[in-house]
Amino acid sequence: MVSCGQAAQEVTDLPLRRVLIIDTEGSTRPAFVQFMEGFRAELAKQQGTHFEVFTENLELSRMGRDANDDRTMTWLLEKYRGWPFDVIISTSDATLRFLLRNRSQFTLQTEIVSVERLPRNAMADDKHVSILSCDLPEAARRTVRLASHILPELREVAFVAQTRSHPKAAEAVLEQLQLTAETIGLNFLPLVDLPLGELRATLAGLSNQTAVVYLNYTVDEDGNDYVPAELLETLCRESASPFFGMSESYLGRGVVAGVGFSLREIGREAAQLVSSPASIEEQAVRAVAAEILVDARVLDRFGIPRDRLPADARVLFDPPQFWQEYWLQITAGVAMLVIQGVLLLTLAIQYRQRVRAEQTVSEQRDQLAHAGRVSMMGQLAAALAHELGQPLGAILNNVEAAAMLLQNDSSANAAELRDIISDIAADEERADLVLARIRSMIKQQTFTVSRIDPVAVVRDAATLAQVRLRNAGISLIVDCPASLPEIAGDSILLQQALLNLINNSADAIGAAGDRKGLAGAITICLRQEDRSAAFSVSDNGGGIDEQTHSLEQVLQPFQTSRTDGMGMGLPIVATIAEQHDGSLRLENRPGAGLTVTLTVPFAV
Repeated sequence: MVSCGQAAQEVTDLPLRRVLIIDTEGSTRPAFVQFMEGFRAELAKQQGTHFEVFTENLELSRMGRDANDDRTMTWLLEKYRGWPFDVIISTSDATLRFLLRNRSQFTLQTEIVSVERLPRNAMADDKHVSILSCDLPEAARRTVRLASHILPELREVAFVAQTRSHPKAAEAVLEQLQLTAETIGLNFLPLVDLPLGELRATLAGLSNQTAVVYLNYTVDEDGNDYVPAELLETLCRESASPFFGMSESYLGRGVVAGVGFSLREIGREAAQLVSSPASIEEQAVRAVAAEILVDARVLDRFGIPRDRLPADARVLFDPPQFWQEYWLQITAGVAMLVIQGVLLLTLAIQYRQRVRAEQTVSEQRDQLAHAGRVSMMGQLAAALAHELGQPLGAILNNVEAAAMLLQNDSSANAAELRDIISDIAADEERADLVLARIRSMIKQQTFTVSRIDPVAVVRDAATLAQVRLRNAGISLIVDCPASLPEIAGDSILLQQALLNLINNSADAIGAAGDRKGLAGAITICLRQEDRSAAFSVSDNGGGIDEQTHSLEQVLQPFQTSRTDGMGMGLPIVATIAEQHDGSLRLENRPGAGLTVTLTVPFAV
């Protein structure tokens, strides 16, 4: 009887934190996309916690203050019924007000992270609200200062914004821009909440002595929605004035520069706050640092020298200009590339020829392995017929018994009928399992690598070989641990390798004849050797007579000491070992037996 330890399966459930992000302007706008890139990248670094992240766009700025609170909250709770959130992230004033008004609808432990566009102190009345503060007015002040520094001819500052999405932030930025412009002696032109047509006409009439500070623009007078960054790109093309912005998402859209915030950095900061409960309670307010961002392409368009930029400015989209200064090195590099290209072409041709040769060898190996499997299954055919006869016979007996009960009284024997049907199903399942294993062994297939449990390979091979060994009076002993690391390979080929070794041992025991009263025995042993799984098959069949066949010879095709053998068993196993980057080792005990060890590296 086969005995093998079952692999222990340990399931470790990581702590779960469920996060809901509520936005008001759409999940496809560039700012939100960059925020989510930073947020998810930071969460991916967290160890020991599983995060589930959901996003919703409620468009609360269009719903009025309180009119649709109940309807929106009912819809939100119904959608996420049974899914309590640990953290809810608010990206605007509207969503924060909505969450605070409906705080009682969530669990008492639900934490809120609010991304603020204004400097703000901690909310003393609720320790479960954390503030991620972006000082937009201060960034606006620094942006005007930056514009006046790099544009000495500047005479005017214009401000483009809509107050509908973030009214408090827009008003604070407007006030700060006007104050800063007046302080440094510049005229201030507010272009706030203008119809889009009027705004475009005004901007088109401005000169290059006016710096335009762009905050946002989302909806025109006809109710058409706009992505602020995409509309900015159009406005920059239509105006002769240099544009400045306070968001990294505006860089690359036509703005010269700005003191702004990286949306990816804001996302990373938010992820750090939600990564554990202690993060929010220990730091209720976290300020996001602004940085000076410059678009090198727009800088060159307006002819602004690089030496006017502050030392801490981060210059983006700066094209390399090496030809004038490094023409000699570039020429030498091109020459080297040409030489390397010729060498690479030669190597590519040789590689292609090698690949073709390897494909031919691989196809021959597959055909050889298939021939070995078909030959082996011919030897197992008789035993397989006997094995399948038992469940088929049981099925027939149960059907006959059911027929007799139905003839007498079907209603009175309902319980017996159910038992019989259950027996039939079990026997059929057993027959199907045997047939499935046989089909998988004789099916021709290419070498396919997957992660495999080595214990399962031993168990399946022993099950297939058990019938033949039992009929031959040979005992099979399986010695393997409960579990080992997974290996990388083809499970069918590895099963075939073990079956070849078992059949070779069985043939050797049968050919040995009288063993002084010793019964035939085969042992399968699975152990770990360094970073590999070692499958060993040992027998007491007498071993190899090294006077007639050396250990090197028996690994060559068609070398056999048996008159009825093909001499392909061990060569096929050696080929399978080579395909799996493993090895085959023989330990001969003349007159006693042979041990063959197949090693396969663990999966990385």
